[in-house]
Amino acid sequence: MESGEVIISVQDLVNHVAYSRKKGEHKFSAEFLMRHGAKEDEMHVKALQSQIAQIEERLAPIEKKLQAVDLLVIAPHRAKIEILNEKMKGYAQAEIDKAMYEKQGAVYHLLRERGALTKRNYDNREDIARLTLLANSLSKEEGMAIKRMAEEEGDASLDLGGLDADTKMSLLVLLNRIGVPALLSDGKIERSKNGHGYEGEVAREYSADKRVWLPKERLGEFDGNELDIVELNRKVQRLNAIKQVRELEGAEAAEFTKAQNDYVEVIGKRKQFLAESAKGVSQLKVKMQARIDDVMKEIEDERPKVSENKEIKQEVKDAVSEMLEGKKAAVEEKK
Repeated sequence: MESGEVIISVQDLVNHVAYSRKKGEHKFSAEFLMRHGAKEDEMHVKALQSQIAQIEERLAPIEKKLQAVDLLVIAPHRAKIEILNEKMKGYAQAEIDKAMYEKQGAVYHLLRERGALTKRNYDNREDIARLTLLANSLSKEEGMAIKRMAEEEGDASLDLGGLDADTKMSLLVLLNRIGVPALLSDGKIERSKNGHGYEGEVAREYSADKRVWLPKERLGEFDGNELDIVELNRKVQRLNAIKQVRELEGAEAAEFTKAQNDYVEVIGKRKQFLAESAKGVSQLKVKMQARIDDVMKEIEDERPKVSENKEIKQEVKDAVSEMLEGKKAAVEEKK
């Protein structure tokens, strides 16, 4: 990497979103507890502050890179979210807290609507990161046009006459994946007026918050492989439990070895599906000129792995739940 240049990867942006979200959740919980009587030196609050500090350590090197460049950031549905934020400013924090535990009323509906949009963006974080870097690899005018289409509502079109076919298709696919219904026509990408965009692929969830995009004709193959993963995992777990009690012999030992090998194979097939879903841009990186004459050290790509003390985490959740229930009971008693 040359002096004064910074390399931004998809994983940098994905990690930044994941860490920032977790930091925001912990910060909100700590502030909520203190607004309702908890002290800063109490165990639950200190546990949250400790988690925030750990997250900030992981965020620091990524933020240093992002702050050093003029990265064009894409935040899908920004216009809608900003309108909802403005409406929320008309309510006091006490009204917002009340809406959260009563789960009803105008404020609660605003919270739900905004939450649905931000969750959608979080679920689509990898494809948003890919679209962001793809936009930054193009001219400033093209990048800004992509940003407007992703963030604003209403009719919009991208004149992509100067781009190659693969880039056009990547843009079309990524826009549709992040919730912008778009179609390719005569070299232009246009927002669909009826809400139906490119339908060449379908999303499939394969874990709590992860998805893969597949051509319709390969859905059956993927679903079958996922069933094999579940069944083989159960078999491996069952035989491993027996192995903890006694030694496996003969047919049992052979079955265990085969189940392990088969499990590795089906996990490998899933990885192939994920690689195909990336559409050739999953490893996209952009080299940008730093605003400061400094050589940034590129951090290793890794999934967010902020350690969580499960017992402390559950205690914090219980404390918040108890507080919410107490407040709700008080409101109902007044009624």
